[in-house]
Amino acid sequence: MTVVEATARLRSRVEERVEADGALREPCRSRVLESALVLALMRRLMDFSGSRERVTRYLWLRCKSPDPLERSLALVGSGAGPAPEGEDFRTLILEQVPSYVAPRRRLVLDAVAVILGGHTGRSPETAAATAAATASATVPSSAADPAGSAPSGVLHPWARVQSVASAVIVRSTRDGPVEISADDLVALRATQDGSGRVWEGHLLAHVLALHALARLPGNDHLVRRGLTAMLPLQRADGGFPFVSDIDTWCTATGGLALAVAGASTSLLHQVAGHLVSEQKQCGGWSITNGTRLTDTDDTSVALEFLQALDPGRYKHEIDAGLGRLRALRGPDGGFPTYVAGGPSEACMTAAAVNAFAPAGRGDARLLEEARRFLAASQHRDGYFEPGWSNSRLHVLYRARMAAGPGASGLAMAARIRQLVADTQNPDGGWSREPGHTSDAISTSYALLALGRQATGSPPQRAGARWLCERQDADGGSTPRPTWSARAPSRTTCRCSPTSACCGPWVTSPAHRRGTSLIRRHRTSPIGTQGGAGACPHSIAMTGRRGRGSRAAQSCALSTGREGTFVDRAVCGQQWICRSGPPSGRRRPCPARASGCRCSHTNCPVPCTPTASG
Repeated sequence: MTVVEATARLRSRVEERVEADGALREPCRSRVLESALVLALMRRLMDFSGSRERVTRYLWLRCKSPDPLERSLALVGSGAGPAPEGEDFRTLILEQVPSYVAPRRRLVLDAVAVILGGHTGRSPETAAATAAATASATVPSSAADPAGSAPSGVLHPWARVQSVASAVIVRSTRDGPVEISADDLVALRATQDGSGRVWEGHLLAHVLALHALARLPGNDHLVRRGLTAMLPLQRADGGFPFVSDIDTWCTATGGLALAVAGASTSLLHQVAGHLVSEQKQCGGWSITNGTRLTDTDDTSVALEFLQALDPGRYKHEIDAGLGRLRALRGPDGGFPTYVAGGPSEACMTAAAVNAFAPAGRGDARLLEEARRFLAASQHRDGYFEPGWSNSRLHVLYRARMAAGPGASGLAMAARIRQLVADTQNPDGGWSREPGHTSDAISTSYALLALGRQATGSPPQRAGARWLCERQDADGGSTPRPTWSARAPSRTTCRCSPTSACCGPWVTSPAHRRGTSLIRRHRTSPIGTQGGAGACPHSIAMTGRRGRGSRAAQSCALSTGREGTFVDRAVCGQQWICRSGPPSGRRRPCPARASGCRCSHTNCPVPCTPTASG
């Protein structure tokens, strides 16, 4: 297959995902960390048995994951046993985060250790004491200023809630009542507003807040209500995601991909119309529609797309977005992710440069200072501080695009190109870390970092061939799951070349934060019934079969036994399944009706959904 053919198939695949309102939507898949925290809360409340058994099964199945971090958290979170020697999840996560968030992240990880302490192979008392001792130097008298890392006004809302909650959780291990300021208590309770939704769509912050409230008197109703709000986000495999979705991010990157790939103007304006409707009052964009907190990354990519499409038509929105970015710029010339005064980041600075570069509106000084910061941020080995992706190549390609024509920018770009060429794998692809197996997302980043050349260099030709050979029949690509300790859990191939062995390289959704817009994740059966795969939707459901009561640990809907099986789904709908069709009518198994690839192709159980009482 040629590069041109592969690009056409990929473009068609992304075009098919544009919905009637112009959005490209995709939920995030399960992640072990949040799943373990939700399970711990369910066990604390001793409730939600059906959902609890499903998330337990999800964690059990990941206890043998090849990823040491996932394996460590699954073992500890499920209670299956302590993590193997040298695989402490706190150490593994801290190795992945930038230095400027490490103190606050350490506090959060100590809180996680307290929550999961009873399942680590140590006694709860020992685990709590260890976490308290570790955190003693980082828990301030006011949790609004965790670890003294920044003034309280600099913490964005997500960080503030996580810090306040983590401080409460760690303090709860000490003798006596937990001390908390009135402002901090208000911040925690405000996450449970009675809307029935997860706060900001951010499950990690939401569940940490619930664990903290559970340790404070008078909040039992809030904890139970907050946990109930998370249940609709439980995935088919039983786990829970980091955030509910990243729809706005996918729409912005998808629009930019389609614009570069030559999609129809009408379709592009349809996508742009949705983005315009999601722009916040401050001028920025958020990761998803239901989130209020805006960020540099989403705002920058949305602005890139609108300027590439029609800068005149969207002048008002572009001006507002650029104004939002100017308000975030730090005194060092760099840009933070969320709030003014936060630490500048190389990745976010590169993103902002790429948003300002097309404007040409008197921002020469801003671009010069930002590029100077970017060049100064490059390490001696050519890399930068980790960004939002586990792939070390992610920041490299964005910095390469933002390098500019100055001497320092040219030198930085040359170091990036050399580093990328030197780290190519023998099979022609690239991996997220040198020495690992090649994956589509890292290979795409690498090709972008190498830049456009008229004929294509040998590394580019080999990389393009690697991508083409691994493209799925539907035009998509399903790369190896990657996640950062502060980002959602899956990334997908963002790029595909538009012409043989040279650029430009088309952008395609979800290069950072995580879901497959190119190919939907297909759930695999995760249980067994007589050697056959069982559907996740019917695993570990507690209900009534006939006149007896039992917990179905595998595909109870497909046993074909006489009698009935009754269960209440997360959404509140009740399923009544009979082995004999009522009134001669047969309805499909609810597991298969929901899209699961149930291995029981001739499911004998007709099911009639009825409204729950």
